[in-house]
Amino acid sequence: MRRLGSFALPALLCVLVAAIGVSRLRARLPLDQRRLASALAELQGQDQTKRDRAAADIRAIVARYPSHTVNITEPDGGEARWKAALQVLKPGITEPELVALLALAPGSMHLRNINGRSPTGLLKRYRLDHHWVFDVDYQPPAAAGMGPTVAKIGPPMPDEEHMLVAPDRAKGFSGIWRQYYANGQLYDETPLRNARVVGSPVIYDVSGKPMGSPVSIPFK
Repeated sequence: MRRLGSFALPALLCVLVAAIGVSRLRARLPLDQRRLASALAELQGQDQTKRDRAAADIRAIVARYPSHTVNITEPDGGEARWKAALQVLKPGITEPELVALLALAPGSMHLRNINGRSPTGLLKRYRLDHHWVFDVDYQPPAAAGMGPTVAKIGPPMPDEEHMLVAPDRAKGFSGIWRQYYANGQLYDETPLRNARVVGSPVIYDVSGKPMGSPVSIPFK
């Protein structure tokens, strides 16, 4: 029998350990999908304690998967899937047709106009899911009474700014109101008294790094 070299055995053990890890991850994927869906729904509620717990659950689940996004079934976080979906869209279609082809609710898609950064003067950004957005360059209507039509469709892009899950503040809430990104990371902390801001909020980037002033708590 051929003997394994001194470097072959450790390498083989690493491969086996990795294979076992992948197998365990696949086995727990259905459970994690259900927990993730439940936690994302909880994150949109007004109970701060439940939202904090939901955010912690999301962070733990997301950390186990290669994409590090809530699209845990796809190692690339859904990039290839959305690229394929956007390639189906062709110039000349209207905005309602674009929305229908992507099978997404119109109200959840349109984020903002980015006028002045387009040859035609009208560039819109849309949300695809909690992680991805894309831009559409529209051309002016061809005739009176017609809407603008698509001139160019950009690729899917990760957009940290619009990963925020922001429910309405709980009525009468006093304390530190925390909002979270869809990946469970803290977005901001705002001091409230009776649901009104009474101090300076602190804002965090999607990795958890503070971007604003420290939270002040002028009440007990």
